[in-house]
Amino acid sequence: MPGASVTKNYGSENETVWAFTYATRLAYYPFNPFVSIVGEVMGSEGQLDVQAEYRVGLRWEPNQYSVFAITYDHEFKGGTKGAGWEIGVMLFTPPFAKL
Repeated sequence: MPGASVTKNYGSENETVWAFTYATRLAYYPFNPFVSIVGEVMGSEGQLDVQAEYRVGLRWEPNQYSVFAITYDHEFKGGTKGAGWEIGVMLFTPPFAKL
């Protein structure tokens, strides 16, 4: 998923910087349609470089309204580790305004 990012008032000089962002995701369902192994790569290039990171983990989707995940996030190279271990929850509401 390509995109663009603009950050205003960045750094000590409060300048506006731009970056090209990228991310790609993969989900593999080896057991059943509710449990998947997930992977993601994301980063940016430009005036504001963000070190490329990867995320891998397990995702459980018991129904169409909820998703639970446990993932590990790390940079490909560099001095910091990235986010490390994460637990994620996404809850969706049914559509109520059918426009």
